[in-house]
Parts: sequence; structure tokens; C-alpha cells
Amino acid sequence: MQSHRVIATSLVKRSTRVGLERFSEVPTMSGVIADFMERMILYEDNRVTNDKMNHIAETLENEVLLGEIRMKPSGSGYPDFRYLPHDTNEELRLSQSSSMVTELAPLVLYLRSLVEPGDTLIIEEPEAHLHPGAQADMAVILARLVRAGVRVIITTHSDWLLQEIGNLILEGLIDEKTDEQPSWLRPEEVGAWHFQKDEPVTEIAFHPRKGFSPKDYNDVAEGLYNRSVNLQQKYEKQKGESRREST
Repeated sequence: MQSHRVIATSLVKRSTRVGLERFSEVPTMSGVIADFMERMILYEDNRVTNDKMNHIAETLENEVLLGEIRMKPSGSGYPDFRYLPHDTNEELRLSQSSSMVTELAPLVLYLRSLVEPGDTLIIEEPEAHLHPGAQADMAVILARLVRAGVRVIITTHSDWLLQEIGNLILEGLIDEKTDEQPSWLRPEEVGAWHFQKDEPVTEIAFHPRKGFSPKDYNDVAEGLYNRSVNLQQKYEKQKGESRREST
């Protein structure tokens, strides 16, 4: 998002015959990245958008980013994106902001001006660079998008994200719903699949008590617990032997 000047300069250089010869071996961007860069360069902050999407974008800023993503016009004519943390008047360039901000800023901008009900939004690892509490908050944001009519597809390694999605499904099974911004989910609206190397893709069924619980996640948790207990026992034994020797 901060590289538009470099891209524009390289395009000008490559537009000449000499430029084509010099840059003939420069690797091209994938179609997805190129589409994203095009939309960011042509981004219009004052575009009229869906009120629900704007509300969700504001929630993402207030509850996860704890600040506001702003667009400022620059001398070059390209948009300059900034981050304004809460309780301060000093704007930061995205290049000076935390990795959490730079990861989620594009999502805020997409919700603010591009995403509409009926669209399909694909996000790779929405938990990236987020602490556990923010990962659970992201699950709520994704559920609110579903409630607003957006189809959401994600990839994730986050147990916290999956646990909160399970909680939101349980909330959807309860009759009383008091959310100002609805974030509950129905079981039929959510599907989860487990991908492992050299193994068939398997569906992860939702369980009212366990939620979504991939087997290898449980294996890791159990292995860490058993290792901790084993090491504590060895430590206590060693400490007891040291006391006996000292007496």
C-alpha cells in the first residue's frame, strides 16, 4: 500500500523501448496483488457505501485496531494512507505502524468502499499478527459480515478464532439475541475443513460442547501439558534431593 510511487516510476520506465529492455526480467505481480494495488491507487474515501459495511469497518477500527485508518491526498495524486491511534492527534504512516495495523488496514478500506452484501470476501489468516483477544474479536467481525449478507472464506491456524466461532454458533442456537450489531451464526452457515500435508481434506464437525476442535490441535495441547507435568515432576524431585543433601 505504500509502494505506489515505486510502481508508478517503474511503469514509466518500462513504457519506453529502453525501459522494456532494462526491465524485461522484472517479475510481475500475481493477478490478485495487481488487482489489490489498482484498487488502492484509485481508492476514493468519499465513495457512498453500504451503511452496514461502514459500521463494521468502524467496529474493526474501534475494537481491534484501537485507531482510525485515514486517507490523505498527496502531491503525487496517489492516496496516502495513515493510522491515527485513539487518544492522540499524531497520524502515523502505515510503514511506521505495527504489523497488526498494516495487516488489517486493507480490510478496513475494502469494507469502507468496496464490499457489498452478496459479495464473497476471502481472507488469508485474519489472525495474523493479532494477540489472542484480538483474534477472538476478529471472529466477531467476520460473523457480523455474514449477518450483513457477505460470504466469508478464511484460512486460519488460530485455535482462539475457531473457539470464538464455535461460541457464536452456540449464541445462534439460543433464542434470546440482544446484540446491537448481530454477530451470531447458524450451524448451517459455517463449514470447517482440515488440511494436512499428504492427507485427504476432512470436514470438522461442529460440536455444541467442543465447538470446532481439529485433532492435531488437541494433540499439541495435550503434548505440551504432558511435557510441562513431566518437567515439573523432575524439578520437584531435583529440589527435594538438594534439600536432603544440604541437611
